[in-house]
Amino acid sequence: MTARTISSVLREVRTTLLKAGLSEADSRLEGELLLRNVLGWDAVRLYTSFRDEISEDALSRLRDPIVRRAVREPLAYIIGHCDFFNRKFQIDKRALIPRPETELLVERAIAMSNQHKGESLRIADIGTGSGILAITLALELPQAEIVAVDTSVEALELAKSNGILHGVSDRINWIIGFLTKPLTEQYNIIVANLPYVLSDNLANLEPEIGFEPLDALDGGPCGMRYIEPIIRDLPERLMPDGVALLEIDPPVAAPAKRVAMATFPGGKTTILTDFGGHERCLEIVNNQGQN
Repeated sequence: MTARTISSVLREVRTTLLKAGLSEADSRLEGELLLRNVLGWDAVRLYTSFRDEISEDALSRLRDPIVRRAVREPLAYIIGHCDFFNRKFQIDKRALIPRPETELLVERAIAMSNQHKGESLRIADIGTGSGILAITLALELPQAEIVAVDTSVEALELAKSNGILHGVSDRINWIIGFLTKPLTEQYNIIVANLPYVLSDNLANLEPEIGFEPLDALDGGPCGMRYIEPIIRDLPERLMPDGVALLEIDPPVAAPAKRVAMATFPGGKTTILTDFGGHERCLEIVNNQGQN
């Protein structure tokens, strides 16, 4: 039997993923990530071992991940983790996979927190999912008191695990509930990444979406099923001069801004774009109390 090398196996994996519909670049990168995950290797070791033989045990363990990715199950669910804001988080089907675009909310929250240097800071994360926003803000803003809310008990369990992983779980108050309803106090910063995809658009998204929790994606016929009610609840939950940062999709930008301007007639409402130039964040500054 001819020995199989790391290089030859990677070629086979790349071919399989190409046939499954992945791009050349994604097939190459994801094939390497899947093999690294099976072997427990970093990139340097993989790239310096292309001529090495691969064991039958490793080949056996690689088969299932390849089959799963070939039917377009998301890579993050297969390897069990993803990166967000330069940190690694556990992820599985209990929660939506974090997207890089969501880092915009973290960046803006950090920027807005500069107004409260030396002061206590209260932050609420609504629809926390895997906990990435609450945990990242706890790590970046050690002075902050943080609550994280989600309707899913399973998602909150995953979020708590990520909080323990990063050593901040005891600094976050994890709450089961709908939007801002379980909150009883006001906050300097409220972040929310809620379902905003138009129902009719779900079928047009990439196949990987079908593996993620539908209730974490479907924003209703107009994408506003959760965006509108949380905006209308914000006046009770935002401190004077507080800021809300809501992730949105371009089709939702205009209606969300209209609702925000009507709800905060004296406030400042801004649509921010992500690194791809897409409308991604609705920023609402509550100017209540300003002269």
